[in-house]
Amino acid sequence: MLCTSDWRVGRQAYERLGFRLTPLRRNAPMGGGDGADGGSQLVMLGGGRDGILNYLELSTAVPDKAAPLMRQILIHDGPVMMVHYAADIARFTEHWSSLGVQVHRFEAAFPASGSLGGGRFDIAIADPQSVPLQFNVVCSTDRSGYRDAEWQVHDNGALAWREVIGVVPDGDLDAVAERHSRLIGIEPVQSEEGVRFDAGPVDIRLIAASMAEAEWRDIGFQTRAAPQIAGLRITVRDLATFEKLMTSRGVACLRSGDTVLVGPQDAAGSVMLFSEELS
Repeated sequence: MLCTSDWRVGRQAYERLGFRLTPLRRNAPMGGGDGADGGSQLVMLGGGRDGILNYLELSTAVPDKAAPLMRQILIHDGPVMMVHYAADIARFTEHWSSLGVQVHRFEAAFPASGSLGGGRFDIAIADPQSVPLQFNVVCSTDRSGYRDAEWQVHDNGALAWREVIGVVPDGDLDAVAERHSRLIGIEPVQSEEGVRFDAGPVDIRLIAASMAEAEWRDIGFQTRAAPQIAGLRITVRDLATFEKLMTSRGVACLRSGDTVLVGPQDAAGSVMLFSEELS
């Protein structure tokens, strides 16, 4: 989930990057239950597996109408929450509660957007004060309406979302990785690139703030004092074609080996890493 304080600005930024977005899908938790501009826009990608969808959600909260929890989460532009699929929501809520996490449960209804489905989702969100990096789990019994191939065709050749990157103050990296591992039930793997969790279609990678500052300094990234979800890796069909498209649209990007970096100023608060999909 990516926060866009102004949904129109967020939409313009991601369309400039070559993504196709659904219309704004208003919903009550974000303050759009009465028709106000609280809701989400989706970037549907084809990188799911085993029934798990693969997409980005650009979300906007109406401050005086959104649920208090969503106002806490949607507080700054850019990545704010990792959304996981779970078939058994109750099992996760029990596990989190045993680890001292306050859990918020609710349902959200979404309208259809043309050929893209809507439906109801059962959602459990870990309280922001209980976890180092914000996440939730969601379940919907019928996700078939989200697989229409037309929504997965993007001007930039995007194929899949493959990695989410969290940035953690250097001295806290080991503790945050251990806590996050216990919460999501995935063992971390240490490497020179940080701490990695194999979470299915999308890897979770945690890196030290000093590494982020060194690698992303030239694209305008600035670390915060607390752990943050900062970056996304998207795979594209052809990296050279993608880079030419960005140049033609005036998007500032930086080639680093087999990756093209786009900074927060051009991606509505996100660090975006683009690479070619491995066959």
